[in-house]
Amino acid sequence: MKTARNSFANRNLLVARKRKLADFSKGQDFECFSAGDNVERLEPFTFTEKDGCFIGQTGLRVTTTKDARAKKSVFYTPAAPLDLSITPALLFMFSSYDGERDAQYFRDISENKILQDGADPLLLSRSYLSVTLFGKGKRDTRTVYLNRYGYNRLCYNFCDCSFLSSVDKIEICFHADEDAPEWQGVLKITPLYAGKIIDFGLAGSGLETEFCAENGEVAHNGGVLTFSFKRNAAFTFPSLADAKNTLYNVELSVKNTICFYMRSTSGRAKFTLCFSVEGGTEFPKANAKSFDFRGLKDPKLVYCNLSDIPSARGRLTGLKLIPEGEGSYEIFKISFEEEDKIERFVGRIGACRAVQSSQTIEICGNVYDRAFSQIKIYRIFPHILTENLGELTLLGCGSADCDGNFHVEFPWKTEKGTLFSSQFLAVAETEEGETGKLFPRATIENWKDFVQWDFIGLPKRKVYADRAPYFAKGDGYSDDTAAIQRAIDDMSVSGGGKVVVRGNKSFYGRRYRVTKLYLKSNVELHLEEGAILWENDDLAQYETMPAFGHNAALTGINWAANSRCGNYPMIYALGERNIKLTGKGKLRMWDVASVSPDGHFDFIGDNVCIGCEDRAHVTPVGFCQCDHFEISDISIIRSSAAHICVLECSEGLIANVSEDHCKCTGADGVWPMGGHDILISFCRFNINDDGIVFGSSFCDPRDILWMPQNPGHKGGTHDITVEHCYVYAFYWTGRAISFCTWGTDDPVLSDQAVKRIIVRDNILQGNVAVGGYFDSPYNGAWPYDGTEQEDYSPVQEILLENNEYWSPVTLGPVKATSCLTDCGILSSENFVYGDFMRREPERRPYWITNLANWSYDEESAVSEITFYGKRCGRIEPLRDKACNLFQGLYLRGGARRFSLKAQLSGKAGLFVRDSRTKRMICSKEICGDGVFGAKKWKEYSWEFALDEDVTADVGVWADKRECRLVLFTDCTMS
Repeated sequence: MKTARNSFANRNLLVARKRKLADFSKGQDFECFSAGDNVERLEPFTFTEKDGCFIGQTGLRVTTTKDARAKKSVFYTPAAPLDLSITPALLFMFSSYDGERDAQYFRDISENKILQDGADPLLLSRSYLSVTLFGKGKRDTRTVYLNRYGYNRLCYNFCDCSFLSSVDKIEICFHADEDAPEWQGVLKITPLYAGKIIDFGLAGSGLETEFCAENGEVAHNGGVLTFSFKRNAAFTFPSLADAKNTLYNVELSVKNTICFYMRSTSGRAKFTLCFSVEGGTEFPKANAKSFDFRGLKDPKLVYCNLSDIPSARGRLTGLKLIPEGEGSYEIFKISFEEEDKIERFVGRIGACRAVQSSQTIEICGNVYDRAFSQIKIYRIFPHILTENLGELTLLGCGSADCDGNFHVEFPWKTEKGTLFSSQFLAVAETEEGETGKLFPRATIENWKDFVQWDFIGLPKRKVYADRAPYFAKGDGYSDDTAAIQRAIDDMSVSGGGKVVVRGNKSFYGRRYRVTKLYLKSNVELHLEEGAILWENDDLAQYETMPAFGHNAALTGINWAANSRCGNYPMIYALGERNIKLTGKGKLRMWDVASVSPDGHFDFIGDNVCIGCEDRAHVTPVGFCQCDHFEISDISIIRSSAAHICVLECSEGLIANVSEDHCKCTGADGVWPMGGHDILISFCRFNINDDGIVFGSSFCDPRDILWMPQNPGHKGGTHDITVEHCYVYAFYWTGRAISFCTWGTDDPVLSDQAVKRIIVRDNILQGNVAVGGYFDSPYNGAWPYDGTEQEDYSPVQEILLENNEYWSPVTLGPVKATSCLTDCGILSSENFVYGDFMRREPERRPYWITNLANWSYDEESAVSEITFYGKRCGRIEPLRDKACNLFQGLYLRGGARRFSLKAQLSGKAGLFVRDSRTKRMICSKEICGDGVFGAKKWKEYSWEFALDEDVTADVGVWADKRECRLVLFTDCTMS
């Protein structure tokens, strides 16, 4: 069943003219309710402290059949027909749970503080509630999906219903899409209210009564708000004084722009916009700005940016529009947006390039005002907003010529690496010391010269999404999903090529509203500079109702994020090949109601998730099981979910991508989980959670919508390089480089290894610069508490070098092998799975390590087997190949002993070599008698001495000329 687009569960809507219809406390109210299908009993009850928000009030308790899938209905038949024409929205709270649980319990459930092994049989996670109005022989129904445990806050908006003035009966109908044999069969309904939704999306009709007009008239019909005015007219908008904690909680220091999609009878709209803020007087003279928009014969999106008005600070409580002259405006949508601040710049950076021959960076540009003749270039980063020059590093200076042109050059080398991951701020000065900024902040534009990558070649064919036959409008209002998707589909069918989404050079760019785009094989989706794909906030445009808020209600599933379980990515691909997302354009996500400009908890209030319930949390880019992909040059802003997910993808490039202005926790940077042969380079991430996540998962129960589960797939993450990137993960939550090793429920542990990871020449900052989550929430002890010390997939062959670590580093309980770093993270000092055995063999005897934590030079020569019931490593030498099995261990200087058990035919060797240089430190020959059997294990012990501490490859090698087979196990280092 599809949920109704004009009905909502748990969104914080702004309601006016609220009035109570029934509270069940009076006999007459209760007598108006009757049982329908599959309902056994109705009875009033008093809300206690356990029930939370309606303490002391009377609600309705409904006892039903215990078949969760059967529809159950309750009817409200008022003593006289209801007139809902002024208050067409029905509001109440509803729960399908009956028991000794309070509101705190349900909050803990949703925040994963209380977890259970499987679904709680008393809670339903896939259920729906419909409300139907009856009157004048007609009926009208709205349905919502109940996405919260405990009480759901519900709103059913019937503003377009044709018989609102005479409603004879109301039906409330519940059903679930899941079997729950132990469900209690009890429903609870709070007092029933009617009200009027203040919807600045202007859907429906009847909102004109909430506006106050002077010397003018207001009409609202069919989604169009019309202001007709004479001279000296003024239109006062519905009050936002009570909008705090609702969808329209507007903080003007952040949501600094009021947008109107409108047209004017004269083609011009000249007006003054006045505003009031909380704690201030109503519409003071200082709180006003005049605008003059032309070209409005056809509808156009206009931006009333107040960021340059000093008094535009604080929570917005009132708006007044004062038009000039006579005429009329038709307004199709009003929204409150966070736009770039209006600033004065004294010049512009034209180019920023790195020069290989001189190992320098050169920045060129032009100043508009010749008085600003001295140019200084500073190192800066995305998370730095204040631009206090005294706190920045000066990199180079130069002078502008008589035409205002300048060229500044400086070395790219730093103490540990390069400046490739940095931004550069140009500041101009006069001789008197006055300073002015240049636009924009610069980054190295010729990054491709420093990336070793075989770029995907596609046919030269090109189409423009805004031209025939597609005609995407790019007007910031119309939904362009279908038009752009048709261009992608046609290009894929015709053999491949480039679909261009054109931009412009205006301050706000050219904006294309989209819901979900599916990128197909051999297609490049190219966003020109100034092109913005803007996630649509119009629910009527979605194929299915978006899921709002951070987490889905799925009991027994930890972190059931709606971005994985409830909403498709904005740009999606599954099983495609040769796909590209490129260009200097932007992906801008739905950020309604968010109030934190930099995505950080400490800016306004203590929670960046303010307004979280009113946003659909959508992954901007989600590719699954795709081969040969490229994501380059784009910017992603305002995400409430992980920005880029490339899951089980291979041979991919993510380069020169910026991520900024996150709007919720969980807004990770990149997930290359289960992927391999991926390069992440020259990226800049200013994000709210983990930066780059190296993880593994065997069968994640959250992968139920767009990330298909793939048990049996070798889901490890390997051969990934991160270089020249800036990763700032918010200090309260995020790890810049995060190891999320949750694949321990794979019966073959080595298939989920995180290995051959290179992280070099990056700036890393977060709660920790390197860290992770090492206790799998879907395997091991229940309830999950995050404390198991060995519940992680193998981590091996890790190289961390020449990075700037601006936060602590740790791998927690992880015993990594073959780990080379310059930050203090060391390899294990003893063999990991040296006996090739997993823990708990008595519980899961068929689960094996395979070659978890073991490395080799020739894969085809090695394996892990069971020999007469004993797990062991196997080397079958190949001619002229380096045939060995080893682990990279951290060995402290002094006397050491390497012990193992082996069976071999001929001669083999034990060896210790430097992991970094591959220089052989020492070796020892061992011999076997060529007889293999259950009791033929021979113990070998080798003592050697080291002059200094070293990370060394320690293991067994064999040569084809002297050995046919080696089996060994029980390796220890002491």
